[in-house]
Amino acid sequence: MPYNLDAWDGYPAARESVLATAKSLNRNLVSPAGDTHNAWASDLTVASGEIVGVEFATASVSSPGFERFFPLISSAVLEDAFPKMVPDLRYAETSQRGYMLLTLTPSEARGDWVQVSTVLSRDYSADVAMSLRTRAGKPEIVDA
Repeated sequence: MPYNLDAWDGYPAARESVLATAKSLNRNLVSPAGDTHNAWASDLTVASGEIVGVEFATASVSSPGFERFFPLISSAVLEDAFPKMVPDLRYAETSQRGYMLLTLTPSEARGDWVQVSTVLSRDYSADVAMSLRTRAGKPEIVDA
């Protein structure tokens, strides 16, 4: 049963078709995302379990994420639960605001997730919270 009908798992046939096409073209599929307003990184696999691409999703700077929609559930509980629901998930940050810098080169795609200390003040700090990459010819997420 899909947990989010507005994401990949809400459209399993279309998802499999897109990912099967990527596999048949033997390309390095990188799917940028951001509609959930939370920071994510996951391998993208076809039904057989083969990794055919990666997804890098950015948090939002000022729009709320899960911390606002599920205020009674701690971010630690959510960050523990999501990898159990999504086995291909390699990174999840569900309570911090920020953005992702996606750098694409012929040899790799790299995501650097930057978190801001506050969105309620002009005085803030920004720090890279996570860096992950995928290398050309090997579609899976690895540490940067």
